[in-house]
Amino acid sequence: MNSTQQAPMITMKVPPVGESITEVTIAFWHKKSGDYVAKDEIIAELESEKATFEINAEIAGTLQILAKASTDLPIGHAICTITPVGKEPSLSQKKPLKKNISLAINTFQEKIPPLFSPVASKILSEQGIDPSQIQGTGPKGKITKKDVLATTSSDLYKKNTVATSKLEKDIPNDYTESIDGIQQYLVNKPMMTCTIFDEVNMSALVALKSQYQKIQQQKNIDTMEVHFLSFFVKAVCTALHTWSLPKFFAQKKEILDGVVGIDFSTKYGNVAPVLSKAHQMSLDMIEKKCLILAEKAAKQQLSLEEMTGGLLTITHVEDMMLATPKVYAPRPLSIGMYRIVEKLVVVDQSIMIQPMMFIALAYDSAVVEEKSSIQLLKIIKNTIENPLSLLL
Repeated sequence: MNSTQQAPMITMKVPPVGESITEVTIAFWHKKSGDYVAKDEIIAELESEKATFEINAEIAGTLQILAKASTDLPIGHAICTITPVGKEPSLSQKKPLKKNISLAINTFQEKIPPLFSPVASKILSEQGIDPSQIQGTGPKGKITKKDVLATTSSDLYKKNTVATSKLEKDIPNDYTESIDGIQQYLVNKPMMTCTIFDEVNMSALVALKSQYQKIQQQKNIDTMEVHFLSFFVKAVCTALHTWSLPKFFAQKKEILDGVVGIDFSTKYGNVAPVLSKAHQMSLDMIEKKCLILAEKAAKQQLSLEEMTGGLLTITHVEDMMLATPKVYAPRPLSIGMYRIVEKLVVVDQSIMIQPMMFIALAYDSAVVEEKSSIQLLKIIKNTIENPLSLLL
């Protein structure tokens, strides 16, 4: 092969953004077709109902846009191509300083948060709707698509279609390389969710949690209180390492890398960012990381990387005794943990009052078999009831 042969053109697609989002809107392009872009340069911004994400060029080259601004696209759709030709403009080719200042001012003005999301603005314009009649629920009162559709009848909105000649790209059939491939498969298929339940005796973990906190205080370690969620994160990571993975995940080593989603409730809705390498973290580190993610979620500052990845989500609902955990597509698994309740139970043929908690596992039955899901829930239950291994 000739060493000077040029690299092939690449097609960039809408990445999975988690939290059950199946489509996004192109808010605007920072570049136009024919422009030279550097690797990792921001070329566009995508907007969902809950967040805005920047898209970076995967390689350096000449940009060709396939979908214009304000277009709705499903996850996995092509948005542009980059051909590794051309070169960065020289200083003499760049715009004069005066024009650059004018451009900077215009760009700054464009960065000011708009009153409407691109989708909402489009519907309002097409239908001639008075925006003063709509109460925005987005950040800083921004009117979102959901606000418009809640005010008008749903048949007023006609989804913007994209020319198939440019944008209809078949999703690759090979999903054997990474978690991203699995998620790409899952996000493009309907989920068939089933849920199983079990009950866990929390007495050993309650005692261990109390003892752990006392030891930390005796060592004069400046640490925060460790909650049960952190212990559950460790238990789930342990369970994934000992679980007999279903055939669909048999060669997915990334599953064992401690990538676990954590459900947070905010005034904007629920989100489930991921903890990476959670199996390598101490309980204190998990607790601190969860607090950081919770604060970011409340301020809508989560990055695309923090929202993407993982095949399992942990949901903690302290004010409910039992519920079905929310499944965040494209993750096929979700663990629910709930309120601890003192109950009469039989222990070693004696009736005792013990702290008990229901746990639930929701799973996509098209991907995970019932037998495998039952095995996983049992491993988690046994780990919680025998929790000393969580400190190792």
